[in-house]
Amino acid sequence: SSDSLYASVMAPSQLIVANSAAEYSSKAKINVSPDVMFTIDEARQYIAQKAGKTIDALHPSTLIPQELCTRTADGKDASTVRQNQIRKMLREVCVVIETLPDKREEEDGMIKTRGIQYFRDNYRTIFDRLVDKLEVAIPELQLCAGHWKALQLISRRLKSFSEKDTRRNKFIEKQKLKHQPLRRQSLQQPLQTFSSANPSLDAGIGSQRDYHQD
Repeated sequence: SSDSLYASVMAPSQLIVANSAAEYSSKAKINVSPDVMFTIDEARQYIAQKAGKTIDALHPSTLIPQELCTRTADGKDASTVRQNQIRKMLREVCVVIETLPDKREEEDGMIKTRGIQYFRDNYRTIFDRLVDKLEVAIPELQLCAGHWKALQLISRRLKSFSEKDTRRNKFIEKQKLKHQPLRRQSLQQPLQTFSSANPSLDAGIGSQRDYHQD
């Protein structure tokens, strides 16, 4: 199967697992600043404070900006050049999962966007390996608990696919509505031509209509 094929190619890496910046510092023998946003709650708290809100008022689906997901070990934002490199690698990873066959039935030519949950449900092994490889390729993403930084970046990328799919689906719907009058006209034209070529049949239909009215 495609799952086993990808799994055989993508052997898991030995990444450090930690729940805090202090624990990671101890295990990796490097100094990781608390400003690195090690947990997603720390990042959400930061966003809420910047917006003048409490963390409880922040919508659960709020995505974390890329710059907060890619801070360096000293807690500083990555450079613009580095951010562009990360975006490029992220695009490459997401293309891999987006090209996986859709296991859902197609519906009227419409594109049904696939989010993280879809890939976790249908391609769990492949998805986990890709997250692993993304963290190897982008070391900044290792500085967190529970892979939240990699997952957030993938979510952002898949959301951009979703927005494109929504625009495409709207275009398809407009095209369908635009061509409906043409289809009705093309269906009516042969009937009109047939009636003109067969006036006796049309008269017969008329006499039957008169009979029923009596």
